[in-house]
Amino acid sequence: LFRSIIKNKTFIFGDWERTNIRQAQTAISTIPTALERSGNFSQETKTLTNPMAGGAPFPGNIIPASLIDPVAATLVGLYPAPANSKLASNYLYNGPNDEDDLRYDIRVDHTFREKDSIYGRISHYGVTIPGILNLPPPAFGANAFDETIHAWHSFLGWNHIFSGSLIAETRVSWSYNQFARHNPAVGGTANLNEKYGIPGGNDSLAGGMSSFGITGYAQLGLGANNPTVRDSQNRQIMSDVDWSHGAQNIKFGVNVLRIQNNIV
Repeated sequence: LFRSIIKNKTFIFGDWERTNIRQAQTAISTIPTALERSGNFSQETKTLTNPMAGGAPFPGNIIPASLIDPVAATLVGLYPAPANSKLASNYLYNGPNDEDDLRYDIRVDHTFREKDSIYGRISHYGVTIPGILNLPPPAFGANAFDETIHAWHSFLGWNHIFSGSLIAETRVSWSYNQFARHNPAVGGTANLNEKYGIPGGNDSLAGGMSSFGITGYAQLGLGANNPTVRDSQNRQIMSDVDWSHGAQNIKFGVNVLRIQNNIV
């Protein structure tokens, strides 16, 4: 977009772009069978041993119900039902892998007189990516989070011509970037650590749930570092003077930059 506001003096430029991606991501996982969830591993070739009995094998490769922790039984029950009778690669999940992007720029140029002109621009870039899950909630498959990115950049510049051989340019700019990750909204607002009786987890975060790595099976839960908000700001003032004399050219100026990073 281009438009003249004041003839031969003021001009405005702009652009706008939006992208919405809707697609699926296929994840193949190994989850416990119905028998394994009850402690019956008789179909497995590996022998299970009882650490509370000096490492003696469990008869028939079956763990007695009395030795299964109630919280563990609850968590294993969060896995979806297997899609086939295999012991491995027995569940396929087609979860959403969406992304929404928005960006735009606006610039204005204005000439006061032949020797003085100013220009300014504001730009924005935003991304929203819902959590990409390997398993349906409340199993999740670990390391899932909703992600948002917001970035702003602006500057204002002034050009002044003292003479044909002496030109000055001054610019002031500010930029802001924010990255945020939160527990997946699809999981709801209840604290899942508290709901499922998980000890030692953070019970204060909406939708929060610890992650569990179970050897040979897909992970459970969400994991740490949710929520995280990180932002950075840059503030800059720069002024240059360009002087030409015959075959010689001298350029000098000042550049002041303040960098700020915050992590919550």
